[in-house]
Amino acid sequence: MPIVSISLNNRMLQEMEEVQEDLSFAGRSELVRASIRMLVADKKARDELKGYVSCVLVVTHDEGLEGPVTKIKHNFDSVVKSHLHYKLGEKKCLELMVLDGDASEVKEIVRQFQTSGSMDNVKLILP
Repeated sequence: MPIVSISLNNRMLQEMEEVQEDLSFAGRSELVRASIRMLVADKKARDELKGYVSCVLVVTHDEGLEGPVTKIKHNFDSVVKSHLHYKLGEKKCLELMVLDGDASEVKEIVRQFQTSGSMDNVKLILP
């Protein structure tokens, strides 16, 4: 099996070790493989979307990073039918968006949030 090296900051490494322990993964490699499988499954589900789609998009981010959220959201006014902003503690925010429209636009808004580098979590919830 090929070996792949990755760089993680201390916070991510600590969180990774906590997940590994809590979920009883045999080692870091198994946790990373499971994470990749989950990401691939999410991508496959998104890739299979066709036609008209109704779903929910959940995004979390640091409080000071609302600019990228607003920019992306406004680029997709045609599919963002409702938006709820909720403050999680002192420094985190949750964005909940109801999306309704063409699957290609839904795929693209999710892709932009995931690749923005400013979001903590991006999760598309399909019916």
